[in-house]
Amino acid sequence: MTKDQRQLDFQQLAALYAKQYAPYEWKRDGLGFDLLKLGPWLERVDGAKDDLEFLDICAAYVASLRDGHSQFYVPSNFAADNGLFIDIYDGKAFVDLVNRRLLPARDYPIDVGDEVISVDGKSPEVWIREYSPYVSSGNRRATERFALDLVVFRPQAFLPRAPMLAAQSRYVIRKPNGAQQAYDIPWVTSGDAITAIGPVPSPTLRDRAVDEPQAEPPVTGLARNPYRGLRLFRNARVRRARAIKGYGALTPPFGNPAGFTQRLGRAGRDLIYSGTYMASGKRIGFVRIPEMYGSFSASLALNQLVQEVAFFERNTDGLVVDVMRNPGGDTCFTQDAISLFMPARFRMPGIEIRATREWIARYESEIEALEFGGAPQWYTDILTAMLGDIKGAYSENRGRTGPLPICDISLDVEPARDVRDNLIAYTKPLIVLTDELSASAAEIFAGAIQDNDRGKVFGTPTMGAGGTVSDPLPTGWYSETSASVTQSLIVRPRTISSGGEFPAAPYIENIGVRPDMAADLMTRENLMNNGRTFVEAFTSALVALMDP
Repeated sequence: MTKDQRQLDFQQLAALYAKQYAPYEWKRDGLGFDLLKLGPWLERVDGAKDDLEFLDICAAYVASLRDGHSQFYVPSNFAADNGLFIDIYDGKAFVDLVNRRLLPARDYPIDVGDEVISVDGKSPEVWIREYSPYVSSGNRRATERFALDLVVFRPQAFLPRAPMLAAQSRYVIRKPNGAQQAYDIPWVTSGDAITAIGPVPSPTLRDRAVDEPQAEPPVTGLARNPYRGLRLFRNARVRRARAIKGYGALTPPFGNPAGFTQRLGRAGRDLIYSGTYMASGKRIGFVRIPEMYGSFSASLALNQLVQEVAFFERNTDGLVVDVMRNPGGDTCFTQDAISLFMPARFRMPGIEIRATREWIARYESEIEALEFGGAPQWYTDILTAMLGDIKGAYSENRGRTGPLPICDISLDVEPARDVRDNLIAYTKPLIVLTDELSASAAEIFAGAIQDNDRGKVFGTPTMGAGGTVSDPLPTGWYSETSASVTQSLIVRPRTISSGGEFPAAPYIENIGVRPDMAADLMTRENLMNNGRTFVEAFTSALVALMDP
């Protein structure tokens, strides 16, 4: 790519966020990053030595938003893997899974619980600092864990310089007894690497006999309702090229409690994991929702969840709902899932939409379709009022709407009922398990439980990915890159304090859902005992709620 082409592509990337990015003001005022101040970035683009350095700059620009939804993508399927999974426990890097197909035990006697001291002479802390700009997320802990994952798995789609590696990397491992051992672990690569963008000529605006000084480039900017939200506003998921161990997995990130009787969780058949166990004379139900399903899977997952909730209502004294390492997904599935745990009317978070002409057209089309389908007039009247809010915001400079419902015509939602209007929601005490990888729609779930005083949130603060996100959109016609952009901002019905890390605000973005009861699975003790300490802690917390 020529310098001019890089400048144009970077401005196209910036223009996408200038036009569509909803949390701009929050990032500017709350985090101190102004995406519209392009001067320093354009200087870096101008000084880029090659195409990969240019792609690095684009990735760093998007990552500066500290937004788990917004991600810059390189058009490459190249990836390098060395068979290890490592994660942060008690602030250190430990092995928590080994792919024995790539690393047979006879050649690589590396075990779960071994500490990673260095990789290619650099400590995990140094690697985290280097790779955090590529996977910056809503909170620090999530960012660090995603960055450490890039040390052992390097996809070029996220990491432009991923192909620039040796045939193997040297790992220094410390055993629990203190002994250290070095291993040369080969990289297994797949896909086609990009080292330069295919050259094309740039269009000429006018003939020039001599070079002329150029001006600085401009800154450019269950019982169903007839209306279930615009599908493109229902996507609230954080994408990652490879999951950290257990991210989005059907099974929990810890071992089952003692005496656990599993009900659902068969690989390839079930979308929900569930069971029961006894503690302090109480029968406790457990259900894990690994992701907030969309499309065809949503119906099957919801049916399984309805059946389990009915069973738990009849046969348990309290319930644990696990959304740890849940990457989010469809917000309407999320609302339906919430309704199954709410025995009374409840309040959902709303979304403030970054108004564009595209969304005006979509709401107009939705209203026309409902009218054609014979929906009640009061339905379309309410949607027309929402459309008026969007049009009003569109007329403002980077306007956002007020909080609008995502999957209904009101922020106040009824509990789950069957087709005969019978209440089918769970009515007994419950807690919700969260961690820093509970993301997006999973945060909506935990936040609604907390905001409506329905149960307690147990664990660590969630990721802070608080918006709905576009599919990847083109950002550079020369580089053929793309990016996802957060097009709305999720607003809770109350202001949340993060303890000084961020300004107090009603947003999930960056702040996340703060637990009522703090506990951390990511300790070496939990790693070595398969989470037994954590399981005992949340069990005791639920028993205390049942016997206040």
